[in-house]
Amino acid sequence: MEGSQPITVWIMTPEKTIYKEVVNHVILPGIEGEVGIFHHHTPFMTHITPGYLQIHLQNSRVIYMAIKSGLIEFKDDLLTVLTIEEIAQENISVKMAENEDPQD
Repeated sequence: MEGSQPITVWIMTPEKTIYKEVVNHVILPGIEGEVGIFHHHTPFMTHITPGYLQIHLQNSRVIYMAIKSGLIEFKDDLLTVLTIEEIAQENISVKMAENEDPQD
């Protein structure tokens, strides 16, 4: 969806802000499946599960971040992600986010 209106994403752990950027859209691992957040999405708050967060930048590049469980809030085109811990920003397994052996 290149060319759509941007949203702002803040990803935070209890210790620090780990990501703050204006992006095209984000896809999150929600408790009932993946959740896509775009410009003017209905405001809401929900839990997220361990897994990949897909950040779609305005230049069509996608950043993958493995996260632990947490909460998200979306309001006024601001997505706030509160997570226990960010594992890595690219090419990391969901098993690591779930504290399982990544070799399995």
